Amino acid sequence: MIYLYPETATTVAVNLKTVGNLTFSYPLLSEGWNVTAHPDGTLTCNGKNYPYLFWEADQLVQHPFGSNTFEGFNVAGKDAVAFLEEKLTLMGFNDHERTDFITFWGPQLAANEFNNVTFQFNETCDQYATLTIEPKPQNVNRVYMIWRKADASVLNQTITPQDLPVLNRSGFDVLEWGGIEVDDVEL
Repeated sequence: MIYLYPETATTVAVNLKTVGNLTFSYPLLSEGWNVTAHPDGTLTCNGKNYPYLFWEADQLVQHPFGSNTFEGFNVAGKDAVAFLEEKLTLMGFNDHERTDFITFWGPQLAANEFNNVTFQFNETCDQYATLTIEPKPQNVNRVYMIWRKADASVLNQTITPQDLPVLNRSGFDVLEWGGIEVDDVEL
């Protein structure tokens, strides 16, 4: 999901180039999205209002959990919502963004006994898609959660807790968040 927060109502062109096949977008992405973005985050496209731009693609992911040691978190399914609330708040997601993220990913994490979770940021997300935005925002914050279902064997893993950045939300600010579930078949 892509959120745009200009300081004044601004006509914005957002171009997305995915790695892999784009499977869904809303509003429909053709040659890019051309929207009027408002300071409260409302986006107007073709006469309709939207809270964000959405895209999804089929993609291959470099598996970050290939060994028993990784940087990230083990998250019990029963603790998924509290974990996401804490980490997203720490990074600087607002209430609306945090709610969207949790209602999208929370049920999937909560359905598992345990999960391995790691986050990727900004330029690292270019391996999934690139964004070009005109006029250029002061800050583009990209956050992708990569996760997999795990079992009790995660209690034997050595995990380095991941340092999460506080996002710079000043000026014309853009937040894009996404995520990818991987499974052991993708190792």
